[in-house]
Amino acid sequence: MNAIDTGSGALAKPDRFGRTVAEVYANGQLVQLQQVKDGMVWAYDRFKGNCPSWNEIERAFKETRSNRKGIFGGNPMPPWEWRQRNR
Repeated sequence: MNAIDTGSGALAKPDRFGRTVAEVYANGQLVQLQQVKDGMVWAYDRFKGNCPSWNEIERAFKETRSNRKGIFGGNPMPPWEWRQRNR
């Protein structure tokens, strides 16, 4: 299936497992990228092949971590590591 412009500021398409993958825009800005820049989320590279904006997100993530912004102000543990340790 091809990508679908939902008309609501999102570009959505199914991944190889049939899950909906979307890039969400608000006021012309990529929401996921802004969350990374604000230190609100981890950039999870496991599914980067599904993300057309991955290179830009990865650059922002590295800069955000090095500047210790948001959740990176301390010594955070990635969520996937926390889940593995707490099974």
